[in-house]
Amino acid sequence: MSGPKHRTYLVTVLTWPVRDDCVRSFTARGLAAARVGRIDPTGVISLRSGDRSQPVVDLAAAPATGLRRPSSA
Repeated sequence: MSGPKHRTYLVTVLTWPVRDDCVRSFTARGLAAARVGRIDPTGVISLRSGDRSQPVVDLAAAPATGLRRPSSA
């Protein structure tokens, strides 16, 4: 394999919807970052591109982190 060698890293950050400051903390350091999806109330993580959306993980069926939704008490 020839050509320049570089490493690519992907970091997934889940935040509350109103936390655009999380994206800015990456872009301020020259790192690409964008809101690319959402977790709906059922716990399904969907990625979007333009007007298309695709479910990729169902947290109710396969928890990714073991974290639980905070109680609303």
